[in-house]
This record gives sequence, C-alpha cells and structure tokens, in this order.
Amino acid sequence: MLGADLINLGMAGGCHLEPEMADYIAERTDWDFAILELGINVVGFMEEDEFERRVGYLLERMAGQHRDKWVFCIDMFTFHEDRDGDNGGKIRRFREIVREKANSLNASRLVHLSGRELLPEFTALSIDMLHPSTEGMAVIASNLAARMSAFLR
Repeated sequence: MLGADLINLGMAGGCHLEPEMADYIAERTDWDFAILELGINVVGFMEEDEFERRVGYLLERMAGQHRDKWVFCIDMFTFHEDRDGDNGGKIRRFREIVREKANSLNASRLVHLSGRELLPEFTALSIDMLHPSTEGMAVIASNLAARMSAFLR
C-alpha cells in the first residue's frame, strides 16, 4: 500500500522493550521509516514505571539517532481487556505512557498513533481476543497506510 519493501523485526511476543533491542534497531541504517507497536507483550507483568522507562529509552534512541526518518509509534491495539475491564486502569495508563512519551520528545518525525483507532472493532480479533484475525490485520494495514501516507508524501 505504501510501495515499500519491509524488514520485519517483530518478536512475536518475545520482545520486552529491552534496551539492547532498542540499541540494535536504532543503530541500523537500512530503513526509511519505522513502525513500533508498544505494550501488549509486557502489560501482563511489567509495572508502569518500568514500562515508561523502557518506552522512553526506545523512543529517545530512535528519534534522536534518526532525526531525518519517520518513526510511527503505536500504542496497544484493541484487545480483550478493552471489553473485560481495564485491569485497574493499567491498560489506559500504558496507552497514555506511549502517547505522552512520543509527544514529549518534540521530535518532528516521531508520530504517535492510537492502536484502538487502527483496530477499532473486537470482531477483527481472533478467538483469543488478543491477536488480530486475518481480517483484523487487513484493517490495521489499511488504517495504518492511510495515516502514514499523510506523512510520507
């Protein structure tokens, strides 16, 4: 949709915003823009202050080292906690942390995007109500490409 060749560094549930991974990604030079989706892998076990520290480190590294490249930062997509309750406000707070950290850096090419807006419907989730279904992935791709295209002109 964006006419780009992709490099997928997704960790399939195994990335916990480690500073070593942040350094590895930030030190790479073989990309024109980056998409980061943050929170879902760690919300079940990481405390808010640690999440905030790790998100801050990753975004500072990416935006600081690549001021000329677009970095799109997505908070958590819609998932079962949005239907079942907010885990004492933790889900809302994790999303706020991503948004606030992205906005506080005043980096002209760091863009926060709402995961709930990119995947707004529960019907686009698989049976576990956590992972997007095939249809959900198409919804995310379409919404994400539309949002990104405004910046990548």
